[in-house]
Amino acid sequence: MKNNFQLKIGDRFKYRDELYEICYIENETIRYSNSISGNMYFLTEYDLINKILNGDIKLTNLSIPQFHKNKALTIEEIFKYLNYVFSNKIPCSIKHLKIAIINITKENPNLRKISASTLARYIKIYRDNSDSFHGFYQGTGGNRSLRFPIEIEEIINDVVSDFIKERENFSPSDAHLIIKDRILSLNLNAKIPSERTISRRFERLDPYIVVKNKNGAKEANKKFKASGQSLVSPGLLAIVQMDTHEIDCIILDKNGNVLGRPELCIAIDIYTRAIVGWHLCMLPPSATKTLLTLKNMLMRPHLDKTGGLPTVIIPDNGCEFNNNALANFCNNFNITKSESQPYCPNNKAHIESFFRSLNKSIIHKLKGTTYSSPVHRGDYDSVKNACYKLDELRDLVNEWVENIYHKRIHSGTNQRPEKMWQDASRIFPILTIPKLEIERKCRTVFRYTISKGQINLKGLRYKSQALATLNHRFKDKVTIYVNQLDLSSIYIQDPFDKNNLIQADSIYPEATKDLTLTEWLEAKEILREKYKSDPNEIKNEEQLYLARLNFLLKIQTLNNKKTRFRQVKNDLQMMISQQENRLNLANSNNDEIDVLSSTNHIEEVSHLMYDNLPPDLTDFFYEEVNFDE
Repeated sequence: MKNNFQLKIGDRFKYRDELYEICYIENETIRYSNSISGNMYFLTEYDLINKILNGDIKLTNLSIPQFHKNKALTIEEIFKYLNYVFSNKIPCSIKHLKIAIINITKENPNLRKISASTLARYIKIYRDNSDSFHGFYQGTGGNRSLRFPIEIEEIINDVVSDFIKERENFSPSDAHLIIKDRILSLNLNAKIPSERTISRRFERLDPYIVVKNKNGAKEANKKFKASGQSLVSPGLLAIVQMDTHEIDCIILDKNGNVLGRPELCIAIDIYTRAIVGWHLCMLPPSATKTLLTLKNMLMRPHLDKTGGLPTVIIPDNGCEFNNNALANFCNNFNITKSESQPYCPNNKAHIESFFRSLNKSIIHKLKGTTYSSPVHRGDYDSVKNACYKLDELRDLVNEWVENIYHKRIHSGTNQRPEKMWQDASRIFPILTIPKLEIERKCRTVFRYTISKGQINLKGLRYKSQALATLNHRFKDKVTIYVNQLDLSSIYIQDPFDKNNLIQADSIYPEATKDLTLTEWLEAKEILREKYKSDPNEIKNEEQLYLARLNFLLKIQTLNNKKTRFRQVKNDLQMMISQQENRLNLANSNNDEIDVLSSTNHIEEVSHLMYDNLPPDLTDFFYEEVNFDE
């Protein structure tokens, strides 16, 4: 007598506090997935049964519980009987088994009582199957014997297995021809399987494996992974999602030249759906852009806007959200960083919905929009119709977020984000950070040693009277916070007091004012190659000014060679003039420097910074630095 219990598609089990669901069973191989994340795993039926019997896996839900018509014991009940007999080393005589049945039923009142002969039969079945429980399982009806000789079955299995591994779109008919040819080459009188038989073999294959072999794991996971469990936030700023999108609009610089499409980084509170931080600029996704968004999120409460210190942030998996700068930021403010599942439509559903609303409500209504796809754009000339500048687009996005998005009813909460934020803030106090601490800690992180009371940061030296004393007490590397957009000063974390930051100023404050890290990395190469000087030992301010001037001239040379840099040429002459005036070279004939045009009556502008660069130029000169240097 065999037990009719068997695993089926849809059965669920719990393993290490995670819930899983059986998705497919083929040739005693089980494919199961995590009920929440949808990640796929494989296990043999034999291993799964053993883990269930050993208690490692607990079945929580069976698709259709089945029992034998005469109500034989379930496999779990049989396991309890046999486990008791073998663990207590009870002899298999009827007399001893009767006593064992009485004792085990006393210990387990819910266990159904059986006769001694039935228990003896269970023991025999278990031993006859090499101490395995497979003998207690009864398969479904039908003829399961081999239809063809073993040699032909091997040919069929080999051809089918090879076909599903090929990326080309072969059909069962193609496989049938190859199988027929191989069988005839083996034995001319052998029975040939029909084309329909081969088609049925293909139909029994796990569709996940077929799609994975044909189109890759990404496509298979996308097709066979259901949408995950809804992300629920327990309170205000408990969970914040972050992501960066390219805005569907072409923008211009102040001279009317095309810059391209800016990047918008957004942080959204899941509980209220309010925007708690954002940053729009031409920077490609980077650590700097992420820190600017996080800095905006912490500064917004001081401007009476939605924002503050979050408990958990869920960023994207891009490089801009996976770096030491972000890790250090989270460590400084005790923020938990939760990883987003790749290709998971659930983890970023709220922020993806926001970008759709933004495009539909404002971006796709602006002149110069690129729409969401070439199909929607049609013959519309986005470049020709572009008319908005970066600052104007920032103002439009800010006005839409504060005056429209926050004040209208959100479909997910059926409440206005602004009103919901106000009500929730009375229950969940908003944690704020002082402005000075935000300014200090929202920076890129380096580690350097103190030498003679100074820090040498990539050739630029910074001094502080407190560093000399600190250098005497501490000899290892210290943590440095650097603003990549202004190298005039840095902050050093006191190794004896993590909450104390010491400011160190550049020994050349005027020359490093508004000097960007990217500009300085290029200037170092100019000093090394053109002037044969050591960029790690700057002796005077003139060397810095000279290096920055030649960096601008380098950009101008690229501008003359490549039309894609033409949008910066009007500003370059002003910047070059500014550097020349500092060096008192405007009226001299220096063979090393050739200024292309006169600089008389030209209005002074700010130094070359990230926001003044077009996207292509930023991509060309931007370098992601190693924060663990």
